[in-house]
Amino acid sequence: MKLFFMLKSFTLRHIFLSTLMLGTATLWAQGPNHTGTYYERTNGKTGAALKTAFFHVISGTIHGSYNGLWEIYHTSDRRADGKLYDIYSNTTNYVIGSSAQGHPCSGEGDGYNREHTVPKSWFYKAKPMLYDAHHILPSDGYVNNRRSNFPYGETKGETYQSNNGFSKLGRCTLPGYSGTVFEPNDEYKGDLARIYFYMVTCYESSVSKWSSGNGGANIFSGNAYKPFVKWQMDMLLRWAKKDPVSDKEIKRNEAVAKAQGNRNPFVDYPGLEDYIWGDSVNVAFSYDHYRSGGSVVVPDPTPDPTPQPGVDGVVFNESFASSKGMFTVENKQLSNGMTYVWSKYAKNNVQCIKASAYVNRANQAAESWLVSTVIDLTAYEKVQMSFEQACNYLKSYRNRGGEFLSVMIRVVGQSTWTNLNVEIPGLDNWTFVQTNPINLSAYAGKKIQVAFIYKSTTSCAPTWEIRNLKVTGSVPTGISRVITDWQKLDPAAPMFDLFGQRVRRNYRGVVIQHGRKHLKR
Repeated sequence: MKLFFMLKSFTLRHIFLSTLMLGTATLWAQGPNHTGTYYERTNGKTGAALKTAFFHVISGTIHGSYNGLWEIYHTSDRRADGKLYDIYSNTTNYVIGSSAQGHPCSGEGDGYNREHTVPKSWFYKAKPMLYDAHHILPSDGYVNNRRSNFPYGETKGETYQSNNGFSKLGRCTLPGYSGTVFEPNDEYKGDLARIYFYMVTCYESSVSKWSSGNGGANIFSGNAYKPFVKWQMDMLLRWAKKDPVSDKEIKRNEAVAKAQGNRNPFVDYPGLEDYIWGDSVNVAFSYDHYRSGGSVVVPDPTPDPTPQPGVDGVVFNESFASSKGMFTVENKQLSNGMTYVWSKYAKNNVQCIKASAYVNRANQAAESWLVSTVIDLTAYEKVQMSFEQACNYLKSYRNRGGEFLSVMIRVVGQSTWTNLNVEIPGLDNWTFVQTNPINLSAYAGKKIQVAFIYKSTTSCAPTWEIRNLKVTGSVPTGISRVITDWQKLDPAAPMFDLFGQRVRRNYRGVVIQHGRKHLKR
């Protein structure tokens, strides 16, 4: 009898502990950005099935109305200074909800309206697309009207350019299409690409009937899985890769989700497009252990040379001769009356990017980040970075430049930024100084972003000029220290052979990944 009760007690205790452990494991399963199990039904899916799974998650009841968009903008598109984010103009300073809201426009700066990034005529004004805030963003009314319902593309802007050439309209310069297109600014291209990916996923059941024709070429293919024609799809994938998810997008996704009840998964999962249409299309998706794809194979009109083993080469190069280039601006704080910190400088045979918060003959308090696109170091080792900089108006703070100006780095997918402790010149003049080589070898084999951080106060608002940023690295050679356990390969990252050529998943032999050599059988 005593043995019976001992066994019974052990069995009950075992069942209780097992149940407790199972319940705890369930609680631990969490998607990104506090989404919990919202995306759980996408788990284990690949390719077209993965896209359809996301469709079922995000296409439920979407609450809202067209007039309700004005109220959403108070939280979804609010700048750090309380003014309105404008996707098509960088010279507007609209007060949200003011008389500028919906005001008739005869010129840039007259008023703002609601821009259907996917024009409503393309989906025949159907609901809820008509009031879906994920794709309807505030924009200057005049520039919006100039865009009309032309597709997004890349152009020289010979027909029209908004102030400072921020947005452009003209003949498409991409292979595959030569009609009229509207080109948004670089800092919004990734945002708009992810919005387009969201739209064709959320409305998968109807997207095959959408048409942007109206006398021009249709950007839609008529296929629910691959809904865009090739030139448009290639461009959007490239835009998403060069302009990764920003804090602004994450905050907007949260605000819209709170208002209308669904989310944009392409913001929650940076690089998700690679799992649906790219190189990771055969990799099973994990909603709570996500690894960014980031290896979309996209034809680039100006591709970089393929890295060759044993050769020191340029991984990333930005002269800043054409303003921000492959960088985007994130304004953390702007004093009243300020609209920007970073601007293009081109005078006296000097071309660079300049940061200053000296406005209206006074120092202004500000914080603004200039953030690079993703820099791929997965095939490199012994990486270093350098750039030229000039700094003026530090004055009494000339030996304390690091308090105002700094360079940060982070690994893609991580939120923590690390200070590279770059020395800021205290010359207090316009002399450009070449930095000493900045060792980035600790980040070899990874994907990174670099950010130039500008901070100012009412006591000190220096001017910082930057040009000729260069990241160099060498590709590993030989087959020494080859890892024979091929299961340690990252299924979501690209692989290269010993000649630096990218190879497919079914390749057999020695491959290079994240700066290490593996024997793949």
